[in-house]
Amino acid sequence: MDNSSGGPFKLISTGIEELDIKLGGGIPTPSLILIEGDHGTGKSVLAIMIASVLLKEIENSLLYITTETTVKELISKAETLNIRSFRKYFISGKLRIYSVHIAGANWAESIGRKALKMLAKYFASYSDRYDAYVLDSASILMTYSTKNDTLNAITIMRKLVGMGKTIIFTVHPQASDESIMLRLRANADVYFKLDIADVAGKAYKVLGIKKTMGVTTPPDSSIVFDIDPSIGFKVVPISLSSV
Repeated sequence: MDNSSGGPFKLISTGIEELDIKLGGGIPTPSLILIEGDHGTGKSVLAIMIASVLLKEIENSLLYITTETTVKELISKAETLNIRSFRKYFISGKLRIYSVHIAGANWAESIGRKALKMLAKYFASYSDRYDAYVLDSASILMTYSTKNDTLNAITIMRKLVGMGKTIIFTVHPQASDESIMLRLRANADVYFKLDIADVAGKAYKVLGIKKTMGVTTPPDSSIVFDIDPSIGFKVVPISLSSV
């Protein structure tokens, strides 16, 4: 199946065979991947995992923008997921991480209004340097941005995908006006919705697959997962329809 730019999708493996099968074959690239979910549902976990497999495939660098943590904390989080390659790629320069998170500080509305617009322009201006981008999370940027600036950012991201780039974009469901959220979901090639489910008194994370283009087999509608300190991302063999 082809993406919206007319080029073919390539499926890349997550490194977890069971997850690849449930996703319909793997992660399609180039693509705009939207990861939506409330706080604590695993957006950053999923973004880090997908970024780690992209780093193995791309020739140039991956740009990772984090608004919720520091560079050191992000690398440490990757290592708690058993992703040791993040530090190696960061040291070599293939992974470039920029944090716009300042602990204990509040975002000024005047800065917030400009941030998404500036980042989108930066992405486009340095498209020769980066093969993939992560914006985790875009929520605070979208909250202060105008509708036009958000729509322009979506347009820029679609153009970058058309140039062969893959973009991971994480966001909270209430980050913007519902009409903007609908536009963002419609423009995504891959749309994951994360949630929490209580199963026998234990809370599990749930990856809902709302849309995914270019897969070889129909994906599961949802995947229950957990984070195991020894192996990282772990698919839990639970069917939500049966609980």
